[in-house]
Amino acid sequence: MQKDKLSELNKQLTMESEHIAQMVDAYLTVHLDALELVASMNQSQFEEPDWPAILDKIVRHYPNILTMLVTDEDGKFIATYPASRLQEITEPDPLYNVSTRSYFKVPKSTHQPYISDVFQGRGFGTDIIVAVSAPLIRGNPY
Repeated sequence: MQKDKLSELNKQLTMESEHIAQMVDAYLTVHLDALELVASMNQSQFEEPDWPAILDKIVRHYPNILTMLVTDEDGKFIATYPASRLQEITEPDPLYNVSTRSYFKVPKSTHQPYISDVFQGRGFGTDIIVAVSAPLIRGNPY
């Protein structure tokens, strides 16, 4: 009898965890699709001063996004959301450059969007997060 109850509980737990995994996957895919849309636009029409407004607009449509950033081809920040974060970090600070992070390296090398594993943030807080990124390709390879 107890084995049957345990077996039933395990089945329910498995079904619930699969459902949660599907929901998380769908949630991340929606956010990745939004980034892919921006990345697919003609990047030569955007100038560095345009990015804060673009990031603000994305976050208005996707309010669960905690932070966003745009970098140059070397991983140095061009723009951030919230914009105040960029003012808090100075260029010599190692947090000013994300070139060692997988969410930068993988899209740069593959030219494909990327969803990271779960990790602890280090620059814009210490939240446990998942990074969703897409390469912005201009005239140069990255």
